[in-house]
Amino acid sequence: MVVHQKNINNAFISLLNCKAKKSLYADNFTDLHNEPHRLEYFLSVRGISFIDDTKAQNINAVWYSLESIGTQVTLILKDVHSISDLLQIKQLLMLKVKNLIILTDKSESFELLRPIVENIVYFPTMDEAISFAYRNTEKGEVVLFCGGKKVNVEKVGQEFRNAVRRL
Repeated sequence: MVVHQKNINNAFISLLNCKAKKSLYADNFTDLHNEPHRLEYFLSVRGISFIDDTKAQNINAVWYSLESIGTQVTLILKDVHSISDLLQIKQLLMLKVKNLIILTDKSESFELLRPIVENIVYFPTMDEAISFAYRNTEKGEVVLFCGGKKVNVEKVGQEFRNAVRRL
């Protein structure tokens, strides 16, 4: 499970500000869980971890998500951020992203990213994106889904999960 650093930081701040007994501290940390669709480990299929970060709806959240993962990533983006947004995190894309999958029914071109991420593909459906991700991600690596702008988090997150289950 990936525990969101913001949750840990908030817990530490809360503990520093209260005068609770030490025994209560342990209880607070054992109950620490991510909120749904925020860097949430979903499922592992043949050693490939699928992480749902539908709530990553801006480039800062995508940066944080990538920064939180310690292995190569196949990144799936829905409602793609602008090319200029993605160029802001180009060093992290170079270091971490093996495959960039863009969910779109438009033929938008992100060819400027080719020197940064060698494998960039476009798919109109989540099933096609997940299928490609599964075939092109190795055991021990991660498939990370970031929701993008203006998505219905519950609906799109469930769409991601259903597509992974159908593998």
